[in-house]
Amino acid sequence: ASANSLPGSATSRLPSRSVSPRPRSFLPPARAKMYSWEMLSFNIHDGFLEAIVRGNRSGLLTQADYNNLCQCETLDDIKMHLSATEYGPYLQNEPSPLHTTTIVEKCTLKLVDEYKHMLCQANEPLSTFLQYITYGHMIDNVVLIVTGTLHERDVNELLEKCHPLGMFDRYSLHHLRLLKICVSFTGWF
Repeated sequence: ASANSLPGSATSRLPSRSVSPRPRSFLPPARAKMYSWEMLSFNIHDGFLEAIVRGNRSGLLTQADYNNLCQCETLDDIKMHLSATEYGPYLQNEPSPLHTTTIVEKCTLKLVDEYKHMLCQANEPLSTFLQYITYGHMIDNVVLIVTGTLHERDVNELLEKCHPLGMFDRYSLHHLRLLKICVSFTGWF
């Protein structure tokens, strides 16, 4: 008996059957062919947008950030802690008597800016999906404007209360102003 076949040696623990080398693709051959062509153009169409999403993910507040925010006693302390994050540039020019609505508006503005940047970079069908996300906010904004118009509130005041993700373009806003005129003259609803 040679030294390699001793009961405690490393070769005695190897299987006795011959092991074939692994194939290059771990997918079945039919699926490997299907995915190979799609993956050739992934970075052309979606690589930059994926990098944007990964960058936005790294900008999310961490557990330590939330713990620091929970320990804040004033809104200026919150502003100081947020200035070290990606929210800092949005809050840096705000005057010192800070209000909660200002913090919410600036954080929402950051979200909307990142969303619009992603929407501009997206190709189909992702751009259509991203537009579908805004439809709920658009519906809420229309309901807000119609009910406010029925209660004879100023349209500009109502537009300030609308969610920025659900804002319409200028052409649609012109139609909303015409709707206000029609409701006031004809007594709709």
